[in-house]
Amino acid sequence: THLHESPAVMTIPLMVLAVLATFGGFLGIPEIFHAPHYLSEFLKNIVGYNYNHVTPLESFEWKLVITSIIGLVVIIILARNYYISKKTVPEADNVEQGFMPRLVSNKYYIDELYASVITKPLDKISAFSFKNIETGFIDRAVNNLGTVLNSTSSLLKNIQSGNIGFYIFSMVIGIILILLFNLVM
Repeated sequence: THLHESPAVMTIPLMVLAVLATFGGFLGIPEIFHAPHYLSEFLKNIVGYNYNHVTPLESFEWKLVITSIIGLVVIIILARNYYISKKTVPEADNVEQGFMPRLVSNKYYIDELYASVITKPLDKISAFSFKNIETGFIDRAVNNLGTVLNSTSSLLKNIQSGNIGFYIFSMVIGIILILLFNLVM
């Protein structure tokens, strides 16, 4: 695969964050530049009334600035030397790696751990539930209930024939059953 620029959906937010980080850095500019330090009393209300703002020594601030600049220049020179002067290209992903690079490359195997501990057991539970509960019990119960209702309705639809003699006969049988029930009780 060839290297390519990230899509705009990733690049634009990173650009916005870079601009905000640059301006945010000027909020706490060192005292040696004699600019207002907007964060110097940021925690004053939280710390309490005995808050004493202590400014670092000017020599310490200069040492920090110079050390940061030297570190930045060294990193730029090393990266330029490694990638541009020597024309070194990063190794392909399929090259055999040591333990630590492989561990980092595979994101500490968190995805595999999650799959084996959470995803696979839940998939098995889901398959079992679908096979035995959903299709084995619920579907069978609903289908059997439908079959029973269809059979019962097929039998009972013959009772409603429209023949008045049959209706009178059914009423007389019902009255006899009620009388027998009352005599027994």
